[in-house]
Amino acid sequence: EVTASSIKMAEYLAGQGWVNIHIAFPFNPLEIPKLNKIAERQSISVQLINAETTQMLADKLEHPVGFFIEIDAGYGRTGVEVSDFGLIEEIMLIAKKSDKLKFKGFYLHPGHTYYIPDIPAIYEQSRNALGMLKNKYRTEYPNLVTRIGDTPGCAVVEDFEDIDEMGPG
Repeated sequence: EVTASSIKMAEYLAGQGWVNIHIAFPFNPLEIPKLNKIAERQSISVQLINAETTQMLADKLEHPVGFFIEIDAGYGRTGVEVSDFGLIEEIMLIAKKSDKLKFKGFYLHPGHTYYIPDIPAIYEQSRNALGMLKNKYRTEYPNLVTRIGDTPGCAVVEDFEDIDEMGPG
């Protein structure tokens, strides 16, 4: 699996032997036509942060696409608040009604490791948030994974405990 920073990069990587390409930014619904072209020949996953984009994908996808719900790492850059179960479950419910959207799990990008020196504390907070979500939803979604990725943190943290996947740059 490889992580891409844009749909353009995913287009470039498609068909080059990757099992899956993950676009590690909130998905832009204006790119659904490009996503459909990639998903026709390549397993791909995206990140969702709101019900509107989720519904647009449910309505317009032509091929299966995996998705992670991006969780806010606590500094307000992007993502769903970890405690906003209403929004999390609204996204999941929309996807459940779709035969094309496949829930993979939760993604968190603790990007504040770029400018806050206490990286272990940031990662402990991130692991706790993802662990709580995994415990809450694993009965309904037994195969859900937690994914994390930021280059500084992944470069210096040695114990990721129960985080399932990493996607650093």
